[in-house]
Amino acid sequence: MDQANALAPALLGAAAAASLLTVLFVLVWLPRALRTPSSWVGHRPLIGTIARIVVTVPCGGVGRIAYTAGAKRCSMGARSDEPGAIAVGTEVAIIALDRGLAVVAPFDLERKLS
Repeated sequence: MDQANALAPALLGAAAAASLLTVLFVLVWLPRALRTPSSWVGHRPLIGTIARIVVTVPCGGVGRIAYTAGAKRCSMGARSDEPGAIAVGTEVAIIALDRGLAVVAPFDLERKLS
């Protein structure tokens, strides 16, 4: 009987900790994950999206793009599919996603139509 009484506070503490972690998950992490486009399974909705360079993508390096997903303006890291840097303000198309980065190529609609 003494052993059962000694375990009761430990079990109550473990149950309280589990409850707190569940509440934090539901109130903090889950809503953020659901509203972040990069959390979409497979990222497929982003491929083909037109974005704009907001931080220069250096040759062989990583920059940043901004794009619209639904009604929200979003951004993510990006690297170029082509050699050379891509300057701030350049329109690009997201052609792939690789390890959390958008792989982008300059997008020129006039050149594509001719």
